[in-house]
Amino acid sequence: MYLTKLELNIQNKAVLHNMSNCEWMHKLILEKGFGHIQAENARQTLKILYAVDGIKVYVQSAVEPKFENCSYWISTPATICIDAMKKICGTGMAVHFKCTCNPTKKLIDGGKRIFLSSERERDEWIKRVMERSGAEVLVESQTSDFTVWGMKKDKKTDKSHKIYAKAVTYSGALKITDEEKFWEAFCNGIGREKAYGCGMLMIQV
Repeated sequence: MYLTKLELNIQNKAVLHNMSNCEWMHKLILEKGFGHIQAENARQTLKILYAVDGIKVYVQSAVEPKFENCSYWISTPATICIDAMKKICGTGMAVHFKCTCNPTKKLIDGGKRIFLSSERERDEWIKRVMERSGAEVLVESQTSDFTVWGMKKDKKTDKSHKIYAKAVTYSGALKITDEEKFWEAFCNGIGREKAYGCGMLMIQV
């Protein structure tokens, strides 16, 4: 697994205008970092996840990207191999975590998914998800909910339309109960809307 740190250049007009557009960010990462790789469903196949923190963007992937210096970044992107994290994240270890997520539930009628509106429901959601992912939530807090959005082009009509998703950012501490399940969740991300900056588990021992 690889982790790349990008620092967005907000002096660039395209960056300043589009940095809040999750569809633009998603395409930028795929094009600039992984355009040299031909793969169907590239995000899933290459396990590409990303998290935005101000002007910093952290990109995680199963293959080494080829981000080069360009006007979109302040400096040359730095990529490191993080495979050693697997040995550190053993069963019984406690780690700090941060993760932006799209906690939802499926309605019985029609199968539509809705965002969990109450903080209590969202607390229960992250605990369930992490339990399935081989970890126990020891301490957790969450931000107020916010909206991620993007402009997506319809392939049939060639017209653009806005897409929206609600999200919160969790932070706290986890105890790893199953290292294999946890590593799988770390590599694949958790929850939905991963293409739009959700689901990447950022951890620190």
